[in-house]
Amino acid sequence: MDQVKAPCSWCGRVTTHNVLYEIFEQADDWVENNKIIRCAGCETVSFCRQTDLKGDECVYFPSPVSRREPDWVLEMHIGLVGGDHDASLGDLFSEIYQAVNNRQYRLAAMGIRAALEQIIINKISDHGTFFKNLDEFHKQGYISLIQRDTVNNILEVGHAAIHRAYKPTKHDIYVCLDVIESVIGIIYLHSERSERVVKTVTRRLRPKP
Repeated sequence: MDQVKAPCSWCGRVTTHNVLYEIFEQADDWVENNKIIRCAGCETVSFCRQTDLKGDECVYFPSPVSRREPDWVLEMHIGLVGGDHDASLGDLFSEIYQAVNNRQYRLAAMGIRAALEQIIINKISDHGTFFKNLDEFHKQGYISLIQRDTVNNILEVGHAAIHRAYKPTKHDIYVCLDVIESVIGIIYLHSERSERVVKTVTRRLRPKP
């Protein structure tokens, strides 16, 4: 069985793939090579189309995953993280990561901005403007002063993508994702998970008087 090197959506890197099926077509002015391939490690199946045999450029379906969706996205969707009013955030985050992996960075920036706004309003209700909401979010102790300024910068990226035709780079979006993932960790994950951990800790016995 022929083998090729290709990006694996599940492994998140280039791996060895087995070629399951191949169709090669050629005419006077065009050439096309289509392959169904399967990762030799995780066995994920994908499709590869190549129209320039002199180069290595291939189009893959589904598109290679550049940043894997965190486990908590599904947990949030089914209610294991957050409450019922946070469940829709799971769907929104899933769409954000799909946009990132399809290189739709403007949509990803807009989605991140919307997700941050929804998180803040879910926790402190709506105070009228982004700045007031973020300030109240900080005052109620959900984020520190430094984190407030960082979140404000991320909101500005989404605002610029919506209103000023700003096109963020892949690096820009990765920074935005790092920030929002840290916010999710602070607000939803660390507290709940630490509570589960502390329940397994044996309580210190008080000495008898």
